[in-house]
Amino acid sequence: MYSPGRFCWRYYHNRSYPFTKRYRTIVPRFWAGVVDQAVLFLSKYLLDLTAAWLSPYLLALLHIVVNTAYSILMHARYGQTIGKCVCKIKIIDHLTDTPINLNQAVLRDSGLLIGLLYAVAALKGEDIRPDELTLTGTAAMVAGIWFVLEIITMLLNKKRRALHDLIARTVVVRTSIAEDHPAAPAPTPPKESP
Repeated sequence: MYSPGRFCWRYYHNRSYPFTKRYRTIVPRFWAGVVDQAVLFLSKYLLDLTAAWLSPYLLALLHIVVNTAYSILMHARYGQTIGKCVCKIKIIDHLTDTPINLNQAVLRDSGLLIGLLYAVAALKGEDIRPDELTLTGTAAMVAGIWFVLEIITMLLNKKRRALHDLIARTVVVRTSIAEDHPAAPAPTPPKESP
């Protein structure tokens, strides 16, 4: 039986893409998310073992903190999470093509503020079903609107930058670009007059 990580590794391992497909990252982003959730499964499992000693609200908050810290720290340090590394995509500054900094990593994960909204709703005892830990009411509406805006913005620009990429001034690119991509044409020397 294949795990998501092994499936993605086998698929993306020896692939390379032409330079013109550098920004076509929608499918690899999806699979990177699946792999990252598999990576975070152990932390989720370990936190769930403490459920007997923690309130459901505190447990939900800890899950959000672990997921957010993983994303921010990996993006700031390496420009990619484990899932993005497996799927051969990376986050860079969209203007300079340089690695992103901690500030950009935090801004990029500002969408996870919806998770904090969830935590606030949970701690207030509103908009949450404690037995299921699911979003309802206002928190669910905000999360749904954010998700739709992410998809719309990603589909409406050439570099496939989602809303969180626009906020952080980042772009996701493929790291497996073929070496034979077309270089800029060399300037032609001026003709000499006799």
